Amino acid sequence: MESLTSKGFEISPQQKYLWLSKTATARQVCRVTGKILIEGNLDEIILEQAIQKVIQNHEILRTGFRAIAGLTVPVQIICNRYIFNLKSYDLINCDIAEQQNKLEAIIFELNQTEFDLERGIVFHASLIRLEREKNLLAITISALCADAESFHNLVQEISNTYQNCLETKSINNQPLQYADLAAWQNELLIAPEAEVGKQYWQAKTLANSVSHQLPKEKQVNSQLEFIPQLINLNITSELVKKLELLAEQDNTSIVTLLMACWQIS
Repeated sequence: MESLTSKGFEISPQQKYLWLSKTATARQVCRVTGKILIEGNLDEIILEQAIQKVIQNHEILRTGFRAIAGLTVPVQIICNRYIFNLKSYDLINCDIAEQQNKLEAIIFELNQTEFDLERGIVFHASLIRLEREKNLLAITISALCADAESFHNLVQEISNTYQNCLETKSINNQPLQYADLAAWQNELLIAPEAEVGKQYWQAKTLANSVSHQLPKEKQVNSQLEFIPQLINLNITSELVKKLELLAEQDNTSIVTLLMACWQIS
């Protein structure tokens, strides 16, 4: 990670809301995560290069949040260049049970990996090899820098960039940067037209104009009393022996077996 640029930009209203409504610990937890199944022949080096290009193309994926004395919210500072390293795990030689356990542990570790919000480390990814032509790409991004919709767009761009890298095609994509969008949103909030809109909605009384009852919604009667029902069932000793034998064959306890019977009854 290279040093951040000295020029700071105002964060967007959405980022400001998230920052003020969450503690420092909660901001780490707030993240967008996803797993992408990749089938077919995969070049891991090309994939890492593709992700690096996407991160370099989108400033928000290498943006830090630096606190300024006297301000309740930080400014966003864009890192000049983010050196991305794709973590790789090989589970090809594991049996199904071992592979599943290790996969869950890897995903858990990735989702627990902290972001360095000040330095702009807001993106993590791991590649898990399940079979020779079956891989899982797991990605987690700080919620300050992405949402569910942008995550889907990101996956599509990684796919397109990977294909272009394979075919050694040049990419001339210059997207609108998030700092510019944040500036536009903040300008809208302080424009004269925004003040008119605020006054309109502040004076609006919505309590009587909004119906809180859904169509065909049943009225809840607070007078109703919960009366549990009991079912008594006598089990013969002969049936108990058969159940114990069945539980032993399935390598489980008779308690678990009886609970399963209750659930499906």
